[in-house]
Amino acid sequence: MAGSTLSFDYQWQGQCVYDDIYRAMRLYTRNRTEHSRDQFWLLEHQAVYTQGRRQAKSDVVKDIDSIPLVASDRGGLMSYHGPGQAILYTLLDLRRIGISLRTYIHTLEKAVIILLARYGICAQQIKGAPGVYVSHAKIASLALCIYKGCCYHGVALNVDMDLAPFYSIIPCGLTGIKMTQIADYDVYLNVADTCYQLADILAQQLNLNYENNVALSS
Repeated sequence: MAGSTLSFDYQWQGQCVYDDIYRAMRLYTRNRTEHSRDQFWLLEHQAVYTQGRRQAKSDVVKDIDSIPLVASDRGGLMSYHGPGQAILYTLLDLRRIGISLRTYIHTLEKAVIILLARYGICAQQIKGAPGVYVSHAKIASLALCIYKGCCYHGVALNVDMDLAPFYSIIPCGLTGIKMTQIADYDVYLNVADTCYQLADILAQQLNLNYENNVALSS
């Protein structure tokens, strides 16, 4: 997609506290320069509800006191993250790659669709409803924040998790939406391997090359 091949850093980070990752990627993005390397952060989160910039209290329909709720600067509304969900955070200079935000969102969704197709799961995009869907049930959510042409946050793909916490909220503001996951289709994947596969597909779509396997930047 870009005119020349760029390289970036990546690493599987394991199960992480949302606040820690959120602060780290926000700091990295705000401190980066034109020479800063792009990064993919691959991980899963401990159980957490997050609210985007369009947060609304009405999105909570049941008591959620047992799970932390964190306000974030990403786009979108309320969502849930937890063990068994593959998270790919993409810290990219979209200007350097040469891609618009709209096209990048489409590319993220397409990467998930390509991954699911490998396992016989037919997924699709729905106009006006960011994310990836299987028979109108949502299997992946995405949201980004843009700062001076650079993006962070990314995509969350439900692999094999407890979906019940989604039903205490209106996920992504979509009333009555059913959530699904890869395991619902008798496909059982490791979360780390799913993250790596998704990162590899997205890198190919963006014409990026892995170069370093590094720890999170701070």
